[in-house]
Amino acid sequence: MTADPKRESDSTMLRVPWDDLDVRPDGWTFYEDRPFDGFACEFTDDGRVREETQFQHGAQTGVSREYDDHGRLCLEEHFRCGSRHGLLREWYRNGPQKRESLYQSSVLMQERVWDEQGQQIRDYVIDPKDWRLTLVETYQKAESGDVPKDADS
Repeated sequence: MTADPKRESDSTMLRVPWDDLDVRPDGWTFYEDRPFDGFACEFTDDGRVREETQFQHGAQTGVSREYDDHGRLCLEEHFRCGSRHGLLREWYRNGPQKRESLYQSSVLMQERVWDEQGQQIRDYVIDPKDWRLTLVETYQKAESGDVPKDADS
């Protein structure tokens, strides 16, 4: 993959260097004066992708990936409207998986972490009474349009 903005043969998503994007103070990202749809990329000197972050309608939404110097995937995470949402997976440089985490609206719901020898060193599940679950529920209701009616209506 080269550093020139183009559509890849294996994907219809536009890939653009971060420097060509206009990231506004309010968090929205634009390309050629329009909300950006595609991947913002950082490239190596030889033109390979080092990092790619997906945007939809100007917001970080979709997958974000980072690669090591040899082109191996070392981090993959998912976002929705700028918030971590979904699976995050990370690998050690020597190949084994380092962690796997599940997020909802940037709240860590579950996480497993392994050492470099593959021994699990963390197994976290959010407590069902954790106050952050109220935030997750509120976000889900807002996204679905299920919001409280005004008391005067």
